[in-house]
Amino acid sequence: MASNNKKEIALEQALIAVLSAVKESNIDVDNLVKNANHVILNSAHKHNVVDDHDIRTYAIEIIKSFAERV
Repeated sequence: MASNNKKEIALEQALIAVLSAVKESNIDVDNLVKNANHVILNSAHKHNVVDDHDIRTYAIEIIKSFAERV
């Protein structure tokens, strides 16, 4: 099993790849990020798997940061 550091790097690579593919598909990345933030902040959303508000807030910051890189 991969170490936590390798998992984190793999997740970062996966997010960059997905965001890059979205941008190359001419999908509005800003709108995608907005919708993803809504999912993260909506504690009742079926795809929101984290109850911790600090973790959800950090997830939003990560998505924003990575979206700015593509």
